[in-house]
Amino acid sequence: MKLFHSSDSGNEWVGKLMRVLITGGSGLIGVRLCQLLKKDHHELIVLSRDPQTAADHLPAGVQVRWWDGATPQGWGDLVNRETVFINLAGACAISGLWSPDQAEAVLESRLAAADAIAEAVDAAPEKPYLLLQASSVDYYGDGGDDMLIEESPVGDDWRARLVAQCEAATADIPVRQLWLRLGMVLDPHRTVLPELLGGDGQWISWVHNDDVARAIRFLLAKENASGPVNLVAPYPATAACFRRALTEIRHATTAVPVALVHTALQESQRVLPQKLTMLGFPFFFEDAEDALRALSL
Repeated sequence: MKLFHSSDSGNEWVGKLMRVLITGGSGLIGVRLCQLLKKDHHELIVLSRDPQTAADHLPAGVQVRWWDGATPQGWGDLVNRETVFINLAGACAISGLWSPDQAEAVLESRLAAADAIAEAVDAAPEKPYLLLQASSVDYYGDGGDDMLIEESPVGDDWRARLVAQCEAATADIPVRQLWLRLGMVLDPHRTVLPELLGGDGQWISWVHNDDVARAIRFLLAKENASGPVNLVAPYPATAACFRRALTEIRHATTAVPVALVHTALQESQRVLPQKLTMLGFPFFFEDAEDALRALSL
């Protein structure tokens, strides 16, 4: 595997050139990730049910292959020891205002994807380097004011159980795995109304989309990292803090584009990025108000 040295505004690492297969690659997280990984000269291949639409959203040079969502047909032959799977499909669909029935459909999709990956890995002459899956802080359920880390137990509501099932779907695949437990992802391409943020004392674990992409890139170079990773900013904020910041920013600007890509809305989740912190990941955005202001520029 060829070594390649890259730099990201002071975040330097010596990584390996990889073949990166991405599902959900044309979404907000996937597009930003492809933009970043392309700078590192990885071979990027997005798997999509609609290749033309996906290609329209992705940077030049990113390959797109058709995928039925259930089998390795069309891409299984690409799997080797330099392959990384990044499964972002359904990353934001198992939380928010979705009903249990709708979320159950996401679980079925994840189970089908897991079966396809397992089949591809089983048929490959060499096992792939890494399987990285988007997950959710909904795993922890309603934690109130408790500080939650990767070792905290699964919650007891239907949403928490669903996330746990999604994570468990790939557990038997003989590949090193990372589950990215995402909080509310802030991105400049969508808008959220302050009244949807929940009660004033509700804790919201959030992360800027740039840090999501940077953290994934960072983890690709950490050969000993495995298991769950809380992909949230170091300082969760209450709904009251979010509303106050949004109000102040809106007084100075005509609009504040804030993406509610992923949040449970009705649950308090004070989640800390313990594993990323211990690994030394440098967040660009640690303060919610600073992140919100950056989105309005």
